[in-house]
Amino acid sequence: SRFYVTKDDHVLLSSEIGVIPDLPDSEVKIKHRLEPGKMFLVDFETERIVPDDEIKEVIAAQKPYAEWVQNGLIDLEKWAASGDKQTGKIDFEQSNRRFNMFGYSSEKLEMLLLPMAVGGKEALGSM
Repeated sequence: SRFYVTKDDHVLLSSEIGVIPDLPDSEVKIKHRLEPGKMFLVDFETERIVPDDEIKEVIAAQKPYAEWVQNGLIDLEKWAASGDKQTGKIDFEQSNRRFNMFGYSSEKLEMLLLPMAVGGKEALGSM
């Protein structure tokens, strides 16, 4: 996406450049593109574009994410050495819902993941 900020503080955001071909460069204060992985936020109360790092800092400070990650870590070497390999019963109805939640359809599982799991081969696929 591309965004412009005009001298009269209008923000124009579009997925393509040249959406407004009649906008003269003399009227543009800022020309920028939204980089991959970045967020774009216009705060109407403070009348400013909030920088990506500030957005992420505010969101990250709302929950103890670092603590959750730290508490959820499993040392694979210790786990493998412990001999405690018990796993819970797999609920395939729930797993299908979870796969879909992360963008895996049953078609992707069968075409891409199954060949890797069964034969150790990377499946051929196209976008």
